[in-house]
Formats: sequence, structure tokens, C-alpha cells
Amino acid sequence: MDPLLVTSTEEATGKTAVSLAMAKLADAAGHSVGYMKPKGTRLQSATGKTRDEDPMLARELLDLDAEMHELEPIVYTPTFIEEAIRGRERPDELRERILENYELLSEGRDLMVLEGTDELTTGGIVDLTDPKIADLIDAKVVLLTRYDEPGDVDEILAETGFDADESVLTRRQAEVLVLREQGVRQSEIASMLGTSRANVSSVESSARRNVEKARETVAFAEALTAPVRIAVEEGTDLYDVPKLVYDACDEAGVKVNRTAPELMKAISDAAGDAVQGREVREPLLVGVTTGGRVQVRRSAD
Repeated sequence: MDPLLVTSTEEATGKTAVSLAMAKLADAAGHSVGYMKPKGTRLQSATGKTRDEDPMLARELLDLDAEMHELEPIVYTPTFIEEAIRGRERPDELRERILENYELLSEGRDLMVLEGTDELTTGGIVDLTDPKIADLIDAKVVLLTRYDEPGDVDEILAETGFDADESVLTRRQAEVLVLREQGVRQSEIASMLGTSRANVSSVESSARRNVEKARETVAFAEALTAPVRIAVEEGTDLYDVPKLVYDACDEAGVKVNRTAPELMKAISDAAGDAVQGREVREPLLVGVTTGGRVQVRRSAD
């Protein structure tokens, strides 16, 4: 007999629907299926007793003969919660109650479906979270979580001030990038936009190339207008570069908020393979903006 516990990361993820759907499918395939919800939290009053409505539905749909107190051995009534807070509910006795009813309900079954509470961590106050219950009965776990729909593309473009007339991106390129940044797959975007996945891939590639070109253009413009520009010749020792930068900045009245080691690391990182160890292998242009930001560009051949 295989027990299966369905739990979730938050409320309203469809645990009851998933649990009962799996149970009905197994039943339709000719298997004997049992159900249990160890901890009842969705409470309503029925015939003078406070019960969880999910086991009521399960008993009806699966045509179960079990009593409600067997399907739902622990009920999170206000009284139970108060007693648990006061330390008057014994975790070992609660575990035993769950185990006894589970063994009763699972006898002769091919599959037992157990439905968890609103969140997998519920029950921690009495050491009976859903993972603890899964360990208790050696059950496999199905963990559900909510899927958030991608944000409205038009709203995001408006919030970020996108203007197709002023941008290096077309509107379609911007739409694709917005969706991709939200983790939407290219195939899903293709369905949303009524086009092919290959076309979405092409649009995304073009958009990213345009973004890189725009960044390069901005970097060039900033280097061109930087008040401090230091040409670092090929063969220069990287350890000599900070003094060149500090001297030029002092002369221009620009302050650099970086120590010599920080400056060397920034230049080395930005230069890539143009710097090998301490040796500058290719000519570099180090610029410093009026705000003290350091920029590094490889000089053109």
C-alpha cells in the first residue's frame, strides 16, 4: 500500500481538488483508495460538531464508510489551539491518534491519499507539521505552490517609461524582454503573441544585441565626457596604474573613493583578458567621472 500526502506552501493552492482527483483516478483504474486528513483546519459546524468540510466532501465523492473522527483525528478548534499554546496537548499522544486511525483506514487499500493543511508548516506548535506526518507514515509527498501569472506587459512598459519612438528597441522586442525577465518560456510567449517560438527567439536575440549596443554607446559617451582620462599603455605594470589615476584626479580636482587594491581589481575585472596578472597586455583608457566612478575601455587598434 502506497501512502501519498498532498501539501502546499500556502493557502488556496487546490490541495483538495488535487487530492480527490488523484483518488478518483486511482479508483477508476480499479484500485482500492482510502482518504484521510490528519489535521482539520477548514472548520464549520455540522450537527453540533465542529468539522473540516474537506473530509466531508471526500467521504461523499469516494463513497467512504469511515466516520468523520477517523478521517479527521485532529481538529484545530479554538479550544485545541488554546490548549496547545498552554502545552496541554501532548505531541506523542496526537501522533499515536493519527497513526491508529491511519492504520485503520489503510487496511486493505491499494492507495491512501492524505490531504495536508493550509500550509506545510501548520502544526509546528505540537510538532505535527505535514513533513512530520509524512515521516510518521512513510508517505511520498506532493507539494503544491501557487503559480503567479506574468505581470501585465503594457502596465510594466508604461511604469518603466518605455517609448518605442525614443528607444533602441521595438515595442515587440520590449514585450518579449519583459516576459522573459519574468521567467516566461519562449514557447509560452509564442502562444501569447500568436507567433512561432523561432520568431520569439529571433526577436529576443535582436533585442539583447540592441541593449548591448546601447550600453556600449552610453559607455563611450561617458568616457568621452569624463573630466579625467588616463591612457594606460601596453606593458604597463598594473601596480603602477593607481598612482597614474590618483595624480590625474588630483590635477582635475576629482575625488576617487577607492583604495589602490580596489582600483586595481576594478580595472582588471573590467579589462578582461587585456590584463594578465600584473601586466597590461592591451592599451586601456581609464576614465573617472565627476562623481568618482571609474570606467575602463580598451583602446581601439
